[in-house]
Amino acid sequence: GVMDGVMQADLLTKGYIVTIDEAGKVSVQAGESAAQAAENARVKEEALKLAKDNVKKADEELLAYQKQAAVERVLLDKQIEEAKKT
Repeated sequence: GVMDGVMQADLLTKGYIVTIDEAGKVSVQAGESAAQAAENARVKEEALKLAKDNVKKADEELLAYQKQAAVERVLLDKQIEEAKKT
């Protein structure tokens, strides 16, 4: 039979891979299953969440470091002032 574009598009939306060779022979293969697609999406979502959490943690650690460095700088400045007085 003849496969038109509408039928090909319909198969593609249902998760099938449609190929037509040079001789016009149509091959239809199952693409990834819905369960596999859902699992892949879940894994990607989990990885994205983990990456966001890591960025947030890094930002928090940087802020804590900057605060500590500012405190140490103030203490060092005080020590320098005290040393200049003696």
